[in-house]
Amino acid sequence: MTRSFAHRNLAMFAALAVVIAVLAPTALHAESWYIAASANASGNAGTNWRTDVRIINTSDEDASVRIYLLRNGANNGSLDDFVDVDVPEMGQILIQNILNTRFNYSGTGALLVESDDCGIIVTSRTYNQVPGGTYGQFIPGISAEDAVFPGETGHIVYLSKSPEYRSNLGWVNTVSSPGVVTVTLFDASGAVIGIRESPVQPRGQSQINDVFAWVGAPPHIVARATVTATVPLISYASVVDNRTGDPVAVLAVLAPTEPADLLLAGVARASGVGMSLWRTDLRILAPGPSGGVVTLWYHPKNQEVTSPASRTFNMAPGELLALDDVMASAFGMDQANGGLRITANFPLLVLARTY
Repeated sequence: MTRSFAHRNLAMFAALAVVIAVLAPTALHAESWYIAASANASGNAGTNWRTDVRIINTSDEDASVRIYLLRNGANNGSLDDFVDVDVPEMGQILIQNILNTRFNYSGTGALLVESDDCGIIVTSRTYNQVPGGTYGQFIPGISAEDAVFPGETGHIVYLSKSPEYRSNLGWVNTVSSPGVVTVTLFDASGAVIGIRESPVQPRGQSQINDVFAWVGAPPHIVARATVTATVPLISYASVVDNRTGDPVAVLAVLAPTEPADLLLAGVARASGVGMSLWRTDLRILAPGPSGGVVTLWYHPKNQEVTSPASRTFNMAPGELLALDDVMASAFGMDQANGGLRITANFPLLVLARTY
């Protein structure tokens, strides 16, 4: 049986930056949700991390929900650390700084949210709290059915290490048995730059700070990773701006099998409210054994266009194409606001960050 696993990663910054993974849609409803990363802790470079959780009930009956804390670096197989909450029919609840207010816990970990009601949807935001505001990343709840299972490969399209950025990588085990995870880093050309294995505890959660150093890889501005394991895992990366503590969450996804015809609903090169200046960076990965021509089609906002502007690129198998400030670098536009259609006769994984 072929499974499809996809999601949209939205990094909510103080300036509302957005990360979108352009893939097939995942199921919205599940009985067990995993939030792969949560925090109530101080971090590197003066960061101060908190996690808020929002639970939405789409059914017409009240829902009883149990939330388990899966502590970082611990054996959580017994699932004995939990709180119960009720969510009203067609309503939602917001639990701010959940690790502190509900678990009285300082540290990091994952959260398992369970309910007999299949109308539950779970989301979270983990953010750096600084004077005057927050910088944060949206981390969706992922169904246990959408984990990367043994024999499958999860792809993390966006990693970077430079004076400006650092990258952390983590995972949560969705079963109560131990295993082993293998993380492999690649440069933009698809060459392996580092690989390492690690034990995985029962329902264990781990985060590797500076994954480049952990696998023995040198800094790379453009890089990616694959994650495989002997147990089902939900894996993620958090790419952090060293200057602001502003993070981008990127979840591991399975490679598609069909030729690409993808829509990136929002791209920009434009001035915004409050003297903001919006730009879109693009990452395109050819994850399979095939390569060829990739075409980008620009569709401007609120305009009927019969012949949209287009650009083509040749990609080799395993190549990661980085197009920073894509509307300027690829299309030569000083002002742009609209969408991109991305097509190829082979599968692609695409991720964009608008900031």
